[in-house]
Amino acid sequence: ADNNLIQKTAEFALKNEINMVNAFSLKNDEANHNAHVLQTNIPHSYLYAEAATELVRQFGNKQVIFLLDDNNADEKKDFINSVKAELRHKNIQFKDLHIASDPELTMLNSSLPENSDILIFSNSCTKNSVGKIIAPLTKLKDDRADLSITLFGYPEWQTYTKDHLESFFELDTYFYSSFYTNNLLPAAINFTQAYRKWYSKEMEE
Repeated sequence: ADNNLIQKTAEFALKNEINMVNAFSLKNDEANHNAHVLQTNIPHSYLYAEAATELVRQFGNKQVIFLLDDNNADEKKDFINSVKAELRHKNIQFKDLHIASDPELTMLNSSLPENSDILIFSNSCTKNSVGKIIAPLTKLKDDRADLSITLFGYPEWQTYTKDHLESFFELDTYFYSSFYTNNLLPAAINFTQAYRKWYSKEMEE
């Protein structure tokens, strides 16, 4: 959705005291300062901040490495910057490695002491780009049984499980998402039961 158009519509809604629903744009922040704007999806700025805070809380004791594909430099730049800002705030060191200059990750292998516990971030979210990092990381894991590797990815990765599910498990892969539910959680069970009660049907998968 066009942010300029959303802004103009939001100004009209505020002036005329009409509620407006923004159901599409994730990068617009009109809801932050306009009480007449209702946003159905969490804005990227909020989602990135929440994800960055949680992952640093959960994995901040690991050695943090950003594995960057320069062909996808802008794909997840905002998220990567949010994570790096949170790491700096917590005084946690990290380093960047560019996969184009070292596709076999030989520098990474040689730079990691025995029994290293590492958290790897990628800036890759397309299927092809994810494949480019999965192969060398899986080989690294096979070659270095002493390493504890955790890979952190993106919501898009949920759609690549047909090709990469086994590798995701092997690399202890995590990702953030605003549209995934663990159906075993009590809150999810209660919501499903309430939905069935009110609408007399099951939710779509």
